[in-house]
Amino acid sequence: MGALPPVVVMSGSGSTVTWWGAWSIHGRILPSLEQGPMFNAINFTLSYGTPDNSTVAGAHVAVFVCPSEIKPEPRPRADGSRFGVTNYGFAMGDWYVWGGFNGPENRSAFGPNRSRKLSDFTDGLSNTVVVAEVKAYQSQVSGCRPSGVTGPANIPPPNADPLAAAPRSTRAAAPSALAATPSGSKGPSTNPVLRPLGRQTSRSPAAPTGGLT
Repeated sequence: MGALPPVVVMSGSGSTVTWWGAWSIHGRILPSLEQGPMFNAINFTLSYGTPDNSTVAGAHVAVFVCPSEIKPEPRPRADGSRFGVTNYGFAMGDWYVWGGFNGPENRSAFGPNRSRKLSDFTDGLSNTVVVAEVKAYQSQVSGCRPSGVTGPANIPPPNADPLAAAPRSTRAAAPSALAATPSGSKGPSTNPVLRPLGRQTSRSPAAPTGGLT
């Protein structure tokens, strides 16, 4: 396609999100992975958690799961539905806090409402992290107020420990591997929570937005 997909698509103004398409990079690259029928079955105008999208959201996509993963099966939910898991998280940068539609861009390969061409990486593609391996069934770190990580101008250094930098953050179960969770929000919000994306480890994986985030 000549460009990378957005990590999530949102609409709104300032810091107010009026709509967001809750599908991650994983869901958007399905046609390139010989999963055209699955991609065509997605209703991108609806959340991954709606009944209309439950079949795709709960699917096991083998290419997204490491052969050594000890829990490759889709994650069950209280309502009886299931969410597929992934071992591969797309990079949103060392630390990234979404500062609204007019906020500064992150300095990594992926971002909200942004499709970057390979020619945009002026420092060379060999210096760009695109994806990292994570352990399935891990929680995501979100809602970092009042930790002090509240805006793009106030973020920890690249080597900061996420749990130390945001000790009072909310830890929640990661969503479907196909789902994007921008800014730690479950959906449209008039005051979206700013969420940093720390280094990806099995203890505290970053969900750029999301788990297929």
